[in-house]
Amino acid sequence: MTSDHPTWRERVAYPGVRVLIVANVAMFAVQMLTGGDFGWFLTSHLGLSREGVLGHGWIWQFITYQFLHDERMWLHIVFNMMMLFSFGRDFEMLVGTTRLVALYLVSGILGGAGWLLISGSGDSLCIGASGAVCGVAAAFAAIDPKREMTYILFPIPWPITMKTLTMVLLFALGSVIMLVGFHSTIAHAAHLSGGLVGYAYGYHVRRRMKPGLGFDQPALPRDTRPDQAEVDRILEKINSQGIDSLTRRERDMLDRASRG
Repeated sequence: MTSDHPTWRERVAYPGVRVLIVANVAMFAVQMLTGGDFGWFLTSHLGLSREGVLGHGWIWQFITYQFLHDERMWLHIVFNMMMLFSFGRDFEMLVGTTRLVALYLVSGILGGAGWLLISGSGDSLCIGASGAVCGVAAAFAAIDPKREMTYILFPIPWPITMKTLTMVLLFALGSVIMLVGFHSTIAHAAHLSGGLVGYAYGYHVRRRMKPGLGFDQPALPRDTRPDQAEVDRILEKINSQGIDSLTRRERDMLDRASRG
């Protein structure tokens, strides 16, 4: 028996997050497979640099650098994609696929602009999704600051549970300290610039939301199993009132259901 209506699994599959992760992983695979002179040609033309943008007018670098990573440091892309997966799913479920992808790109563009202004001197090159991912993470933290999530923060080898806003603020503080006090090849200026863009957008979204969405409600207990009837009720609510009408507990329930 078949149905023309999508199942709840199909409707919460986070297409925007999946596309962004696949694009990043695919470009990383190309970098790994090419290498050598062609690999450097690819990185130097698609990575962000002062010479490329101001010297040659390669403005596409503001977009393309967001999908490149250092192939010698696989943790670079692993950490970025874990952050995008953790924050992006909830953010996409809340604001939609188009706004997620748009925020990712805009945060990356303005994060890259911030890096050019602050750190992009000489022949330095900026690559990575960090500025874009920081924008998505900060936006969700602004919308739902008390949401508790579990993270793996390298180099700490065990998971840590903390509120979204706490994690974002700690990461921002670390970036400021590294940017001001230490010489580093990491683009901390891009992290901070992209994060500020995302937080501003998230704050704007939160202010425009209808009252009573339940952001201050306690989350579901960790061992709560989603009930299919309750999941169906939430999906019907999305159909009739829109996804912005969901309370925090309803979003938790739908997120748990999507994970099987």
